Amino acid sequence: MVDETRKPNLTLVRDTPSEGVMVNDGESMESDDNGATDEMPADVTPWSTYLDGERQILKSLHSDMRFLVKGLPGAALNWQPGLSTNSLWALTLHTLGTSLHLLAAAADIEPRWQEWKRAQELTANGDDPNLLLTAIGNMDDFLDKVFPVLEEEDPAAERDWLGKPRPVSWLVAHAVEHAGRHVGHMELTRQLSDQRQKRR
Repeated sequence: MVDETRKPNLTLVRDTPSEGVMVNDGESMESDDNGATDEMPADVTPWSTYLDGERQILKSLHSDMRFLVKGLPGAALNWQPGLSTNSLWALTLHTLGTSLHLLAAAADIEPRWQEWKRAQELTANGDDPNLLLTAIGNMDDFLDKVFPVLEEEDPAAERDWLGKPRPVSWLVAHAVEHAGRHVGHMELTRQLSDQRQKRR
């Protein structure tokens, strides 16, 4: 259990979104032709290295999201390509909301998934892209707070996610996979919206 004083709490938006590397087990690492040995620093573990990579991927995806929504008028932010599809506004809020709850579940902190308003994210709409940019920035801040907490967790420890036990490592990986998939949806939606405007 994580020390309560270290647990971050964050509200994203208001209602309106190898080779040559070995486990540091005390054995010598692989040497190059000059006899030099590449050793992993004593204070770096494979788990923390993995987490740092996942955090950087999420921040890169957030940068892509900023590019896709920045400066768009409300009509473009709320446009849906077809039936049973989602707008850029809804995709932004849903992507951030899912990442928030997955990572919070992994770290065993608030907010809990039971409080997640997923359906509201997918039907949300709004006119001001700056609100989305603020939400993305808030999520970046949350990443900086939650990943140090995750480093102290056992990656094999199980957490309750949607009523099923899931390992901490699975929750982190799923947060990244889910965000990547929906940023891809956002890119396609933006392309279709731009083409639609050009034909007018």
